[in-house]
Amino acid sequence: MLFADEIDDLRVVVMRDEGDKFLSTRGIARYVERKARNREHRLAAVRINDHDGYAPAIIGLVTTAQGVRYLFPPWRTNVRVTDLSAANLQGRSLAVRGGVTDPIRLSDEQTNGSPCRGMIALQATERRASGPELETFISALGPGNPQIAYHPDVAMLPDDARDRQQPITTPDQWQAIKDVACRQGIPAVISPTHINIWPVWHGRLPHGGDASAHVAEVWSNDRGHDTFAVFDIAGEQVGEVAGAHSQSVDMANGGIAVVVARWRAPSGRWCYTAAGNQHINRIQMFGQHVSAQDQHGRFLTTSAPPDDEPPAIATIAYDTNNHPVASALPTTLP
Repeated sequence: MLFADEIDDLRVVVMRDEGDKFLSTRGIARYVERKARNREHRLAAVRINDHDGYAPAIIGLVTTAQGVRYLFPPWRTNVRVTDLSAANLQGRSLAVRGGVTDPIRLSDEQTNGSPCRGMIALQATERRASGPELETFISALGPGNPQIAYHPDVAMLPDDARDRQQPITTPDQWQAIKDVACRQGIPAVISPTHINIWPVWHGRLPHGGDASAHVAEVWSNDRGHDTFAVFDIAGEQVGEVAGAHSQSVDMANGGIAVVVARWRAPSGRWCYTAAGNQHINRIQMFGQHVSAQDQHGRFLTTSAPPDDEPPAIATIAYDTNNHPVASALPTTLP
């Protein structure tokens, strides 16, 4: 028994079984019953595959007229919530009583067609033997009860190390989380458990807008993992990104080499941009109807045709010793 109590006009019980040791699975079930004469009730259950050590860090309880509530274990404290649909990504404290959070309400912006409609980030400090550590989780609010178990934690990793996590505190980090969680549709991923995000590049584009490139790796309980690139132009306020892809290589100090994106400036001009991480010192780009480019440094931008069906392009990235460390066959971006 993980939880049994009354919340507003509901009786809520959450239970976990010991699972099947041979299959490395365990189940979590949530029973919700309305305290009314007809005793309307619902039962929801999920099967967790903890073969790789996954266990739910937080549990979704119920949605009532007051909002959505979650269950936190006692070793996660100082809980904060951030509305990812807001223009200013500022977190606020969220009270927790007996492990249950105060209700989180859907804002007007979330319910009126925002790309981040219903998306929130929950942060908590976990007590560990090595010291306290700030954790961040992504979850989706909605009219029904929240997901029981699958609220993936997010790790922001520097591009010079694949196993050194950074606390998520800066505006650039929050923008990357918003891009990954909302634009890429994390809620649509089946049973997401964990998200890794690597910053690749941050700078200014030729038309003057700030931009950043990230690569995200989303792990799923059912389908392994998927990797995709995110290219952001000042929160999409001064440009339109049509699509992006990444090139990876088994480098000793980080595996993500370069992100290539097709985007349109406020003037209406379409461009291709390739941005590399700190190990990249030269980039080449060529393709159909695209002038061949060869640029020293981590950044290359060239004009792109405005066709409805853009041409395929290829890129090659070189390290500081002028060795080609990442290349891609011609790829068509949307």
